Amino acid sequence: MTMRVSLGADVGSVEQDGVYYAAVLPDGPILVLADEAADVWRAALEGREVRDNDYVRALVAAELLTIDGDT
Repeated sequence: MTMRVSLGADVGSVEQDGVYYAAVLPDGPILVLADEAADVWRAALEGREVRDNDYVRALVAAELLTIDGDT
């Protein structure tokens, strides 16, 4: 299944050398997103669809991503 995801409310991130550092602002722990997790994050930033996988579920559970709807 694929879905469209977007950044959750009050989430900030920065990218350095293909690695994303993301947190729920102002006090959330900083998560380091690399490899497939970085690909999921990049897709969310670009508004592309992503596959339902463990990284998507983890980022949604951490309130970093919001599922906009199933496709």
